[in-house]
Amino acid sequence: MENIFNWSDDFYTDIKIVDEQHMKLIEIINQIARISIELTDEATDKLNKIRPQIISYIKTHFETEEALMVKYNIDARHQSDHIKNHNTFKDDVSAFLNDSKTFNKNHVINITDYLIKWLAYHILNTDKRMARQIDHIKNGKTPDQAFDLEQQLISNDSNPLLKALRAMFDIISEKNEQLEKANRELEAKVKERTIQLEMSNNKLKLLSIQDELTGLMNRRYAQISISQQLAEMERAGDPFSVLLIDADKFKPINDNFGHDYGDHVIKWVANHLTDIIRKEDIACRLGGDEFVIICPNTRLDGAFKLGSKIVNIGMKTLEINGVSCWKPSLSAGVAEASNADTTESLLKKADIAMYKTKEKGGSGVSK
Repeated sequence: MENIFNWSDDFYTDIKIVDEQHMKLIEIINQIARISIELTDEATDKLNKIRPQIISYIKTHFETEEALMVKYNIDARHQSDHIKNHNTFKDDVSAFLNDSKTFNKNHVINITDYLIKWLAYHILNTDKRMARQIDHIKNGKTPDQAFDLEQQLISNDSNPLLKALRAMFDIISEKNEQLEKANRELEAKVKERTIQLEMSNNKLKLLSIQDELTGLMNRRYAQISISQQLAEMERAGDPFSVLLIDADKFKPINDNFGHDYGDHVIKWVANHLTDIIRKEDIACRLGGDEFVIICPNTRLDGAFKLGSKIVNIGMKTLEINGVSCWKPSLSAGVAEASNADTTESLLKKADIAMYKTKEKGGSGVSK
C-alpha cells in the first residue's frame, strides 16, 4: 500500500531536528493507515502498540520546540500561541487514545484524519512561523521585531490553502474542546450514577438478609450461615453449635397492649442478645419472637453456658411508654451440629431442646 501522507519540500522548516521529528509522525500516520486496512485481532494489537509511539512523539517533539523558543527568546505572544497549540493537540490525542480500549475502523479513520490535518497545519503555520522568527533573530532582529514581521507576512499571505487549514484547525479544536467537555460531564454523571446504583444494590442486598425491625440478620441469612458452617465442619472438622431463643409469654403482649408494644419487646430482646453474645457469634431473628445464635468453633457445653448467660435476666419488669407490659423471660435450646445434620435438622434439634425449657415453665436453657 502506498503512503497516505507523503513528505514534500513544502514541509521543511530548515530546522533539522524539527523536520526529522515531523517525518517521524508521518511514519506513524502511515503505519496506522496501513494496519487499519487489516482490522484483525493481530492488527488491533499492532495499533495498540503504536499508542506509546504517539505519546513519545508528543513529549519529545513539543519539548524540542519549546526549548528552541526559549533558546532564541521568541516573542512571548508567539510562545503562548504555540504552547497552546501543543496543549490542544495533547488533549485531543489523549481523548482519541482513551476513547476506547480497542481500535475500530471509525476510530482509526478519525485518528488518522486528525493527525494529518494537525500536522499539515502545525508545520505550514505554527512551526514555519517559529522558524522564520528564529531566522530573523539570528540576523539581528529583536524578538518583538521578528514577531511583527511575521504578523505582517501572515496578514499579506493570500495562500488559500493555508487560510483554509487555519480555519479548519480552529473549528476542529473548538469542536474537540466541546466534545471533551461533554465527555467529562458524561463521565462524571456516569460515575455518580454508578455510585448511586452500587449504593442501591448494596442496600437491596442488605435488606434481603437483614431484619428490618431489629437490624439483626434474618432467617435467610441464618440458613445461609448455618449451611456454610456445616460445609466448613465437613471440610476442616471445626465444631459449631446453635442456640434457639424464644420470648416467653409474648402473645399476651400483642393481645393486651398492641403490636407496637410487641415490636418494642422484640427490639429489647435483640439488643439484649447483642449485648451478651461473643464477637464471633451471629445473632439472627428467625421471625416473630424467635431468634437463633450461631456459635462457630463451639461445642455443646460452651453454647449451653452462653445460653445460661442470655436467659439470666436481672430486671423484673419491662416498661414501655410508662406501661409495665412484660416480665423479661427467655427460653433457649441448644444443639451441636453433627456431620449428619442439615440446616433444617440442626434447627429442629435446637427447637426440640427449647421446648423442653418451655415445658419446664420457661426462663432457662436446655440441651
